[in-house]
Amino acid sequence: FGLKTAPITVGNGAWIATDCFIAPGVAIGANAVIGARSTVMKDMPNQQVCWGNPCRPQYFRQMQNPAQRPEDIVRKSLSHH
Repeated sequence: FGLKTAPITVGNGAWIATDCFIAPGVAIGANAVIGARSTVMKDMPNQQVCWGNPCRPQYFRQMQNPAQRPEDIVRKSLSHH
């Protein structure tokens, strides 16, 4: 069989836990969370908490301030020094 290769896309603010398999060509939505040991075979939507084998969206991710990215918070804190 042939080796399938394609880029994986991870949206801003997404978290991918340890020991996950993400298939070639899959996109993880912005601010999504992929649970540990998940097998992600298809695209996962924005701002969803997902897990399983196969990985499926489980519930909406509640966020206090989705506009603030971690790098923006660090940049802001460093600008005061």
